[in-house]
Amino acid sequence: MKALSRHISITATVWLTLGLCLPEAGPALAATVCSKTTENPGGKPGAYPTFCSIPAVPKGVRDATAFKAAVVDTRLAGRDLVRDTQTERFTLDQTTAFAAQAKLEATPPPPVTTPDQGDTTSFVKDARAKAKPPRPR
Repeated sequence: MKALSRHISITATVWLTLGLCLPEAGPALAATVCSKTTENPGGKPGAYPTFCSIPAVPKGVRDATAFKAAVVDTRLAGRDLVRDTQTERFTLDQTTAFAAQAKLEATPPPPVTTPDQGDTTSFVKDARAKAKPPRPR
């Protein structure tokens, strides 16, 4: 909760600027905006909250010791991870061997049949002989 409220809002500033830019309605609009921002909307201050209005702690929330245990576990796991990966540094050694292996894996396999293998003309003749025209309706 804020101890002191703002005396003028951003919206009021925009209206005030707009009112000052318009010469015919400027002073009247500026006076209206300034009078609305300096007084409370209801005219009297609102009621202060009491300690009874503070909501109860929700169920299932960890207490401070459980939070501390979770933080300690996370930090220990991070330390173990750093220790385990400390010896395996990333280097750019043996890039030629890696590139050769990648090219070998990326090479397409040889074709199953060659273009001159098989007789297409005999295949076309057999297919046309087996084809039947559709039945008339």
